Amino acid sequence: MFEKGKSYTTEEIENKIRQGFFNLICGEGLLVPRIAVRILVDSLFREPYPEPKQEDMGKIFKIEVEFPIGVDVTVARCIDLDKVIRNICEENCPGGYVMWPAGQGQKITYMVMTAEEERERDKKGLSPIEFDSSIFSITCAIKEK
Repeated sequence: MFEKGKSYTTEEIENKIRQGFFNLICGEGLLVPRIAVRILVDSLFREPYPEPKQEDMGKIFKIEVEFPIGVDVTVARCIDLDKVIRNICEENCPGGYVMWPAGQGQKITYMVMTAEEERERDKKGLSPIEFDSSIFSITCAIKEK
């Protein structure tokens, strides 16, 4: 892999190590997709993400978390999430107002807006509200004190 007596740049050394890991993991007889191994090996050498500065964050209106697989969220974890969101609301609420996590549960994907629309959906046997049970949603509200 390395020649004795030859000097190498840091980039050349990293590339040779990457190739060595790649060859080791993709050895004969292993049924691992080569692209998956390449991504894994490259991730070992990735620079860590820089720590964001507060001034770089800007104003946040929504926090989204997507899991690659289904997860179980216990009631205790829901309470923890509520506390975190409640603290964010309290720390960022303008004077004279109160902001709080007002609703939690399955994400609403559709809600009727008029009585006529509700009657039409009822005739078709459809619910006036539709939910996505795979999404846990927290909605915040604000009002004057």
